[in-house]
Amino acid sequence: MDQQTIRDLLYRIATDPDFRKRLIADPVGVLGEAGIQINVSDIPPGGVELPSNEEILRNLDAWSTDIWKLDTTGSRIPRIWLGLS
Repeated sequence: MDQQTIRDLLYRIATDPDFRKRLIADPVGVLGEAGIQINVSDIPPGGVELPSNEEILRNLDAWSTDIWKLDTTGSRIPRIWLGLS
C-alpha cells in the first residue's frame, strides 16, 4: 500500500465519523476493504483505540510514511492502534 493511500485512509478516519465507528467495531473487515490484511490477533486486548481526529490530521504526513510497527513475532501491526507510538 502506497503512502498516499495510507494518508487518504488516515484522513478518512479523522473526518468521517461513520467510517471511524465502523473501524473501531470491525477493524479486520474495514481494513480488509481498504486492502490492508490484519489478523484478529493484531488487535490489542480491549479493542482499537484511535488518536483524536485532530491528532491524526496534525500528523497525516508523518504517520502515512511510518504506519507499521513490528511486534515481537515480526508481524506488522498498524501503529495507529498503539497511538502511533
